[in-house]
Amino acid sequence: MNLSDFKFKAANGTTTNLDEITHKRTSVIGNGYGISNFVNHYMISSVGLAIVTDGTPGRAGVTTCNNSYKINGKDILNEGFIASGGGNDGGALGEYRFFAQSENNVDIPSWCNYLRILLIGGGGGAVSGGFGGGAGQLTLVELPVGTMTKYNITVGDGGNLGVGVDGGIGGNTKFSVAAGSLPPNLASSYSAEGGSGGTAFEPGVGGGLYTEIIAASANNPLQVKANGNPGLILGGGGVGAGSSPWVQGGQPPYHNRWDLHFGFYVGRTERQVGLVKEMVNIQDDLETYGRGGGVPGADTKGTSGCACVFYFPNQPPSLNLSTLQ
Repeated sequence: MNLSDFKFKAANGTTTNLDEITHKRTSVIGNGYGISNFVNHYMISSVGLAIVTDGTPGRAGVTTCNNSYKINGKDILNEGFIASGGGNDGGALGEYRFFAQSENNVDIPSWCNYLRILLIGGGGGAVSGGFGGGAGQLTLVELPVGTMTKYNITVGDGGNLGVGVDGGIGGNTKFSVAAGSLPPNLASSYSAEGGSGGTAFEPGVGGGLYTEIIAASANNPLQVKANGNPGLILGGGGVGAGSSPWVQGGQPPYHNRWDLHFGFYVGRTERQVGLVKEMVNIQDDLETYGRGGGVPGADTKGTSGCACVFYFPNQPPSLNLSTLQ
């Protein structure tokens, strides 16, 4: 028995299966996800069916069957029929594509009607004998697909190490429509800005001018933007995203470590839980995403940004912003 045997009709009217909207547990150890297990509810221990879940506070990857497949009136992916590894009810992790490099003309699944997009800009470069670069911006966008069928991802490179000159500016990471179109009035591209390079006199500032939440409206999709943190005075590169927030749309202010909340880390290493497995247990500063140039004992260029696109058959459950302080 496979996950593809569990079929249901998605909100867009197409027949799909659990294999298309979830990620199964693999042999990879320490991938950071809570483990969800059907055995508790279905008495199919011989099958050993398990699904990974989004265990981060922000729940940016959590999905449901959109009430298209229920048992006793409850959605099986988000109302207790799947329990996470800690024993708490939890939703499964939606299908996604992770991008460490640029890629064009990426196909959107035919059953997908909404995207949740996470972008990290490239980190700014350090300056030799001077200060570290700023971290890249973190941007999260929730986007209705409209008639879009393909998209492009541009991953911003890290800024160059400055030798005799200021450190280079990190490249912007960008999502853009490649085929079809979004609903009227919505912009066709979204980006996370790269961090600035360090100088001989001061650290580089992070990508983005400020931290803000833009509420969904007729002219804007929901957007969460957290500016990258600046480089350190002693030459280290900037890590993390989110300063004192400036909030648009009447929502209350939230705390200033937003990459931790969403598990989509800017320049951080050795995290045990991440939104996606690519963000978990990175051991080397230079293998992180969006970190400003400058590591202990060495001047370096900034690290490249990255992107991740989640697919949903209908508007996904709300982001968990209420617990931020």
